[in-house]
Amino acid sequence: MKKLALLIGAAAISQMSMAQLSLSGTSYTQNFDNIGTALPVGWALYTGATSSALGNDVTATKYTAAATQWTSTTGGFRNSASANGQPNFAAIGTNTAAQAAVTDRALSVRQVGYTSSSFPQSDSGAAFVLHIANTASLTNFQLAFNLQSLDSTSARATTWTVDYGFGSNPTSFTSATVVGNKTVGGNSFSNNALTVNFGTALDNQSGDVWIRIAALNVSVSSTGGSRTTTGIDDFNLTWTGAAPTVYNPVVMSLSPANNSINVPVASNLMVTFDRSVNKGTGNIFVKNVTDQTSQTIAVTAPNVAVANTQVTISGVTLAMGKSYYVTYDSTAFDTAGFVCKGIYDTTDWTFSTIAPPPPPMTNLTENFDTTCGAMPSHLPVRWMKYSVVGSQQWNCTAFGYNSTAAVSING
Repeated sequence: MKKLALLIGAAAISQMSMAQLSLSGTSYTQNFDNIGTALPVGWALYTGATSSALGNDVTATKYTAAATQWTSTTGGFRNSASANGQPNFAAIGTNTAAQAAVTDRALSVRQVGYTSSSFPQSDSGAAFVLHIANTASLTNFQLAFNLQSLDSTSARATTWTVDYGFGSNPTSFTSATVVGNKTVGGNSFSNNALTVNFGTALDNQSGDVWIRIAALNVSVSSTGGSRTTTGIDDFNLTWTGAAPTVYNPVVMSLSPANNSINVPVASNLMVTFDRSVNKGTGNIFVKNVTDQTSQTIAVTAPNVAVANTQVTISGVTLAMGKSYYVTYDSTAFDTAGFVCKGIYDTTDWTFSTIAPPPPPMTNLTENFDTTCGAMPSHLPVRWMKYSVVGSQQWNCTAFGYNSTAAVSING
C-alpha cells in the first residue's frame, strides 16, 4: 500500500480561496463530522506524495463525499464511519446502512495497487493535506490524532509517517517523531491514538507550513490480499502563544472582477488589498484556457507596480474572445513581514475577453421578406431603428411595392 500523506499548512484565509487555513487562539481541532458536505477549510487530498514532493492534488476527482462502506475496494478518498465507539469490526463492518447512520465520521482512503489506472500512485503516496500560511509568533507545536484501520478483511499492512515542509511548493519534507502504533491493515480493526511533538521545527514561520500524515512506502503482506481502508479522526494541533485574528493582508477586490465577461484586451490586471503591501518574490500566472497558453510574470518585473494597497500588472497580452484565469504565489506580496495569501485555485480569478467584431461586409442584399410581416418589430441582422426628435421612426412593414415587405419611416 502506498503511504498516505496529510498536509497541513498555516495560512490566512482571504475572501478569495479556501485553500489555506488561518490559525487563531491556541489550538486547532477537526473532527471531520461534516465532510459529507465539503472538506474542511485548508484540507486537500493528494497522491504521488514523496519525501521530496507534495504530489498530485486529486481532491476534485478522487473524493467521495457520500458515506462509503469500509470494505468497498474501489480506490479513492472517502467519507467513512469513524472507529470511535465501535467495539470491533463485526459490529457494523459489513452493514452499509449502519455505517451510514454513524454521525461520527472519519476522513479515509482506500489504497489500491500500482496496476490500478483509476487511482494511480496511491499504494505509496496518497495524502490528506492541510495547508497553513504561517505560524508567526507561535511556538511549541504538538499534534494528536487517531489513525484508524477500518477493514479487518484486508491483509496488507501500511506504516504511516508524519512529516512537514515549508514554502509554497515544498521540495523536501522532514519526518517527525510519532508516538503510537503507526501501522494499519494486517487484518486488524484498530483506532490508534498518535501524538507528535514538533519541538521548535514549526516555530515562528513567516511563510507556508505543511504537515503531512503520510504512507510513503508500499504496503506489505506475506500472503497478498487487498489494502485496508485507513481513516484519520479527531485531529488536534496545539501551540504556545495566541495567533492574531487577522495577520495577513486580505484581497478586497480584483479587476477584472472574478467571472467578468467582455473584458477589453487592453486591460490591466489589478489586485486591491485591505492594507498597503510591498513586492515580494515569486510569479503571477495568466492562463489562456481557450488556447491552452500561459504567461508567467515575475512579481519583481517593472510592469508589476505596487502603490499602497493596489497592485497593477500592465502589459499582459490578452486576445479577443478567450477565457482566462490568473493565479499568483503566496510570496508575491507582503506587508510588515506577513505574506499575502496566494491565489492557487483556478476558479478564484477568471474572466473572458470581448468577442472579436464580425467580419466586414462586402455586399448587401436584403428584400425583407423573411424578417417583416408577422413580427414587424424584428429587423434583419445589422439593421436597426433610429429615432430623432419627434415621432419619426423607421420600421419593417408589409406596405412596400405591390404590398411586399419594406422598410419605411413614419413621421
